Amino acid sequence: MFRRVETFCGLRVSLVASVLFFAVAIVLVQQAAGHARLVEPPSRNTLWRFGYHAAPNFEDSELFCGGIKVQWADNGGRCGVCGDSYSKPAPRLHESGSPIDPKITVRTYAPGEDVVFVVDVVANHLGYFEFALCPRNDSGVRETEDCFQPLRVKSLNSTEVLVEEGKMRYRLNNDRKGLFNLVATLPKDISCSKCILRWHWRSANNWGTCDNGTQATGCGPQETYRNCADVSIGPVLMGIRGGQGANVRPPPQQTPPSREFEQKRANQYHASSKSRYAPKMEPNITAVTGNQARIGKPTTGCLQTRK
Repeated sequence: MFRRVETFCGLRVSLVASVLFFAVAIVLVQQAAGHARLVEPPSRNTLWRFGYHAAPNFEDSELFCGGIKVQWADNGGRCGVCGDSYSKPAPRLHESGSPIDPKITVRTYAPGEDVVFVVDVVANHLGYFEFALCPRNDSGVRETEDCFQPLRVKSLNSTEVLVEEGKMRYRLNNDRKGLFNLVATLPKDISCSKCILRWHWRSANNWGTCDNGTQATGCGPQETYRNCADVSIGPVLMGIRGGQGANVRPPPQQTPPSREFEQKRANQYHASSKSRYAPKMEPNITAVTGNQARIGKPTTGCLQTRK
């Protein structure tokens, strides 16, 4: 198990002048650019990419609770259960009963099965992933925070040992992009025809105050991403185990945006949006210059310095 946040985020950054302050701030804002989505099982916001009859959403990698300012300054850190802004009227756009709720069960699993989850990271925020299950048998029953039960997760990459908090979290220890393949174990004693699987990503790329009073990147308010997918758990017929079953749909009529376009959009959003907190540095501190300071690939979600 990893230690508390103050031990992995306990660093101090020293600056001597306002010029260096702004230079570091620009670097942090550039590093902050990143978006992601749950693609296996296909989440509600990504259904259109996989041939289902669902409304196209060209911003399906941006379910981040309305943005960091909306989530933390306006909504007190709260987020919609499936990634929408908490301040939106319920049912929110990606919740059960919304005007675009597709009511499509995309996967069928067996109780106790090890389920492969795939997260498509357009650009990396660091932080950690969590997965949870909301059992239900009626699609008209809206999901709530209390309904979601955390799932144990592990990476398919045998070289990674990045699971913490009782194996309920998967921590991103570098800035790689692309597909993250994880495995979650479903409960053996649950059967439900209209279950909801949720992916939750708490990022760690903004500067803030840690629990121990120090300041570091990855502490304090961070962006939160959430996606929900509709699945069922119960008897599995041969040939559709974990598959699309009867919910196969023709190819989408809309062409998804290119990867380059999405990454450019992510960078533009984080560089110009006023919905973010600006990185903050400590005042009245001595300078670190030349080879005294080093920023490498973070292994714990924090920038690292060396005296």
